[in-house]
Amino acid sequence: MKDRNPDTTVSIGTQGQPPLLSEPLWLEDRQFRVLGRIDRLNREGQGCTRLELGCLAGTATAVLRHSNFLPHQRAIQHGDIVRVSGELRTLNDRRLLKVDSLHRCDLLESLRPTALLPADWVLPHLIPNLRRVTRYWNSIYHPAVQALLSAVFRDASTAMGFLNVPGSMRHHHAYQGGLLVHTAEMLEGLCKYAAYRDAGIRRDIAIALIILHDIGKTVTLVGSEKERYASCRGAIQPHDMAALEMLAVPLARLETKDASIANLIRGYFRPRYWHPKNDTALYQLVSSLDRETTIM
Repeated sequence: MKDRNPDTTVSIGTQGQPPLLSEPLWLEDRQFRVLGRIDRLNREGQGCTRLELGCLAGTATAVLRHSNFLPHQRAIQHGDIVRVSGELRTLNDRRLLKVDSLHRCDLLESLRPTALLPADWVLPHLIPNLRRVTRYWNSIYHPAVQALLSAVFRDASTAMGFLNVPGSMRHHHAYQGGLLVHTAEMLEGLCKYAAYRDAGIRRDIAIALIILHDIGKTVTLVGSEKERYASCRGAIQPHDMAALEMLAVPLARLETKDASIANLIRGYFRPRYWHPKNDTALYQLVSSLDRETTIM
């Protein structure tokens, strides 16, 4: 295979011995999240940008020589999602990729959960739960519902919080990554309900609600315990109200595509004591799965 750009390399994995280089494998438009960026000069005094990339498959390091990329192609910041094409090799347990092209992904409908939720942001033993969540997310058929989730998790702090905050502080799943485990268990429980086994809009909305039902905890269950109960946001704001704030812009965008779906998702987070009450079968299902997994 032709070496299209020998000056740009991505490495994925860990170092090992003895040296062993595999045959190249071409990757086309593979998505990664930018986990870090460093601009520096190489040994020849040429400008380079080093990007730490992540996806569900692992971590990557890309070194972009400035002379080979236009400025707008290098205008990539922490948290961005990028599309990378190039040759993949494995060297000493490290996967190396000579980058042929790299572009920022701005279209919400094209973003994939495997890039939005990179494996390096979750504890290693919880990766199977992350794979379950991404599998159900990928099974959503409706593009507007897919775009809603992408709009929420495009924010790096939200994605990192979802993968690491506890499900609660003193009750269920009260440990790092508990919210992720709780969400994966709820999604697995969805299969017990015959009406939600087949692809359809009801199943799509149910999956989205399960993934988002505790998203407010990514801002209310942060900080030390002293901060949390003294001056932190979580001391004065319920997580469902925080969720409505976080979902305001993504839901407004969804409303331009399908107002009924946007209002159905928005209504789930309305406080129970508000009137008029609208306790739909979908809300009952999500609440039932929520209760079931909190006592497992």
